[in-house]
Amino acid sequence: MLQNERSKSSASSDVKKPAPAPLLKVWCAVHRCQLALQSVSNTVVEVKFCFQSLASISSFFYSSAVRTREVKKLATERNLVYVNLPSVFEVRWTEFSYSLLSAVLRSWFAIVSYLTEYNDSAAAGHLQFLTSEANMKLMTFLADVLFCFSRFQQHLQKDSCTVVDLHEAVGKIRTSIGALKSAPLLAGWQEALQDSVTESEEGHYLRGIKLKSSVRRRQKHHLFVTDKRDCGAICNEVVDSLDEFLLQRFSIDDVMISNLVSFAHFHANVDLRAVHQAVASDLDRWRR
Repeated sequence: MLQNERSKSSASSDVKKPAPAPLLKVWCAVHRCQLALQSVSNTVVEVKFCFQSLASISSFFYSSAVRTREVKKLATERNLVYVNLPSVFEVRWTEFSYSLLSAVLRSWFAIVSYLTEYNDSAAAGHLQFLTSEANMKLMTFLADVLFCFSRFQQHLQKDSCTVVDLHEAVGKIRTSIGALKSAPLLAGWQEALQDSVTESEEGHYLRGIKLKSSVRRRQKHHLFVTDKRDCGAICNEVVDSLDEFLLQRFSIDDVMISNLVSFAHFHANVDLRAVHQAVASDLDRWRR
């Protein structure tokens, strides 16, 4: 019996253990996008205030079944579009922000009509925010930016997207976001706002509702001092900041990804030692 146990132990020791599998450590690309957008929201004060105001509007309706029922009834009676506003959910920041912006913009006329008839200080503040021409321009611009980003994140989450495709995908989204500085997104929210706003001697109107233009000068002795930035300057800062934050978070893998791209496309100048270091550094290199 003792001999059998020795034979079993010797047999088990002769069995070769499998080599450790190579481990490629990659920082989640979608998580990096989320952090880039959150950094823009925290850096640009106007963007942070915009989303705080939108979240307050969502809570104003979402927290009250009576208000929700009344605004739906108003929309039905007047044949207006109303989309249920999402509850505040900050974990998936991009998804929540875009769904919130889209819902508010699609339901804008119904919400504004309801707030106009609702006698409440909070409603008056929300109405003032939604009828500001500068806020509407910023909201439509952010909606176009988040639309491009949501498509970008959906592409990164596909099974067909690999780390080799990451560099090209990031380059495309940076180009798409940068193009918004010179021209609005085709068939986007900015273009829809421009087509819907009518101009008269009294000011600008959106579907019969007058948009308020913010006064960018205070008193006479502050005639050349701006207390509120122009919407174009805010949009440019959003684009430049987003491009910089994306570059910071995705440039850390440039060396590794460049080697993998060369290896995947069978380039003649590929550095196999660098590829081995990036993909299978825990395995011994081959020997001739």
